[in-house]
Amino acid sequence: MITSEDIIKALETLIYKEAITDHDEKTAIAATCALFNCLWLNFRGQLMYIPTVDREAITRRNESIFNDFTGVNQSELSIKYRLSVQQIYSIIKKMRAANTQKQGHNDSGLPQQKRPLVLVVIYEYLPVELVKAGVSESAALMLSKKIALRLCLQFPGVSVCISDEIMKKRQEKGSFICFKR
Repeated sequence: MITSEDIIKALETLIYKEAITDHDEKTAIAATCALFNCLWLNFRGQLMYIPTVDREAITRRNESIFNDFTGVNQSELSIKYRLSVQQIYSIIKKMRAANTQKQGHNDSGLPQQKRPLVLVVIYEYLPVELVKAGVSESAALMLSKKIALRLCLQFPGVSVCISDEIMKKRQEKGSFICFKR
């Protein structure tokens, strides 16, 4: 069974290893703390659902179809993307509706409300916390993307609760991973 501790440990290990390559150990440790605090503050006592990569891949495919659509090339698109012409029309209709709505968009072009909450937290809040921890802005954005990808690939469809017990265990250990000191 996958626990929230397993997920946090995997993410802390990833962020530590990535941060230590470009920064000193103090910054790498601060980055792992920033990651935990960001998740803790946003999901404390709640279920954190980790989406599958498939949803993001389908979204990217639909965006490509929409961008490639000229108004008369639905047959070519159906062959290229291995979908029926009717599915192409349906995707175009949905993408057109999404693009005409006056909503904020994130870096993938999706309306923000369509992106799962855990990805919103990781893409929008985590980079700010990583910069506060001493990571450069470009590295913080890249780390956030790597964290989101790792979550979706390693723990797709998992829901976990970040409970008070996790905070207590983390405070006792200082972290879920063992740092070389």
